[in-house]
Amino acid sequence: MAASPEVIVVGPASPYRGGIANYTGQLSTSLNEVLPTEIVNFTYLYPEILFPGKTQFAPNPQELSVPNTRKLSSANPLTWYSVSSYINERSPRAVIFQWWHPFFAPAYHFIARRVGSEHTSIIFLCHNVEPHESSFFDKQLLRYAYNPVKKFLVQSSLEMERLLEYKPNAETRVHTHPVYSFFPEPAPDMIPPVEIPETEITLLYFGLIRPYKGLHVLLEAMPKILESLDTHLLVVGEFYEEKEGYLQQIQELGLSNDVTVVDEYVPDAEVGWYFQNADIVVLPYLNATQSGIIPIAYHFNRPVIATEVGGLPDVVFEDETGYLVPPNDAVSLAGAVYKYSEQRNSIDFRGNIVKHLDMFSWDSLRDTLLKLI
Repeated sequence: MAASPEVIVVGPASPYRGGIANYTGQLSTSLNEVLPTEIVNFTYLYPEILFPGKTQFAPNPQELSVPNTRKLSSANPLTWYSVSSYINERSPRAVIFQWWHPFFAPAYHFIARRVGSEHTSIIFLCHNVEPHESSFFDKQLLRYAYNPVKKFLVQSSLEMERLLEYKPNAETRVHTHPVYSFFPEPAPDMIPPVEIPETEITLLYFGLIRPYKGLHVLLEAMPKILESLDTHLLVVGEFYEEKEGYLQQIQELGLSNDVTVVDEYVPDAEVGWYFQNADIVVLPYLNATQSGIIPIAYHFNRPVIATEVGGLPDVVFEDETGYLVPPNDAVSLAGAVYKYSEQRNSIDFRGNIVKHLDMFSWDSLRDTLLKLI
């Protein structure tokens, strides 16, 4: 009979897709190296009205090395009771909730109140203290979710400030988003998923297309970049809003031959191909908490251009691993691409990224969580 887990991680994991599901898998694997760990996963995650994507499930789900029990439905309170009973039966030292959206406040509040004790620490690992696109009821739901919780891990100093507005006496730690190291190098004989022209510089925008991520600003910057640089832009990610507006912007700016759009969620095996065929990754976000895209870029030794919002300045080192620009500023964004073109042969971006990788390790995150536990 398997030993009872000392840590239970509550959150989406394989077969669900996306950054938080990937995070749950890597976090649990790292924790399991020092403490027996189990995942309590979802049977039902999002209602369709809250999920604008094509599917919530990964095309090729990861094989996880830790127990992955799917018991929790966000919409069924009976499962909240059964999950809390399941956790109490195992009496772990810690329950770590993956937190990112107020929709999960009722379920998480219910479970946290029933399982928290002197023996069991409850920890919220916050991907977003507040949602990117907020609604009227969010602050009430956030206070409700955070009420039974004393310990939190956030991923930027700015997020700590936001959290303390809700929980002034919270016991809090900060750790940057670790590198997603499970993405494989592309196979040498891999058929390219898309044809892109050979140019001096290939820019990559990667990830879901949502209003706050500022793709329209990057498109606005492209004509300025193309005035002096032979450049191509890869836009790779599923659209979580109307695609037609972006396609119209591309056409009106005369960029039809300079931008390749790949409207899909990229399978893990293809992620490396896009990063290795790009020179620099661009995050033109209008606002942010942190980003899982920067750790992927660093995993593949690619520098980044990012905006000075949220926790992004904490992980982009000017003239070392990339460049920072003001948000919603196409001129500055174009200027950063020019700067990269001038410095790409004089700055050892790869070496600088490697130098900073310790702060992005899962072992370091695990050690920070163990201090909370």
